[in-house]
Amino acid sequence: MRLQQQDFGDDTPRLQGRLNLNPISHIDPVGFIMLIVAGFGWGKPVQIDPRNFDGKYSLSKAEAIVAAAGPLMNFFLAFVFLIIYYLIYGTTNLMIYGNGINVWQIVLYYIPLINIGLGVFNLIPIPPLDGSKILMHFLSFNAKQWFYNNERYFYIALLVICLTRLSTYIISPIIIGVQSGMSWIVESLMSIF
Repeated sequence: MRLQQQDFGDDTPRLQGRLNLNPISHIDPVGFIMLIVAGFGWGKPVQIDPRNFDGKYSLSKAEAIVAAAGPLMNFFLAFVFLIIYYLIYGTTNLMIYGNGINVWQIVLYYIPLINIGLGVFNLIPIPPLDGSKILMHFLSFNAKQWFYNNERYFYIALLVICLTRLSTYIISPIIIGVQSGMSWIVESLMSIF
């Protein structure tokens, strides 16, 4: 009997033990070393096999939805930890200055920020990031062909963006905007209760 998943019938991630929140199972050794040495790194990509999709949606749409799952999970985790931060410290302005700062306050400050950063970064429409798979669904046939034919240049562009820290200038304003929006939503929800 085949187990139907929310990933449209593809059980490849489950069989590889990747459907969990344990960071150990998502660490890529080379990406982790690069994170320590160069200041940027990556995790193991979650493999999928589109041939296993159940056919409920077009292949392009199903791949786009599956690609969006990672960044959406990052945003969900950020939102949950902003709520936890607010409940413990009484404010979501995430100001951790002053006396009495403890390790947990710093950890709870950075978990939402890191998850928002990962979510926004992964939505950049450059291969191998999830944003490129989402974008592919909306492109015309000719645009997709151009994208595939020039994919190697996008990898070089991504490397340049990461090595020059250009990503900080490109996505930092977006991260700050998303964080501010989430903080405002959490503050509004908490004020109701």
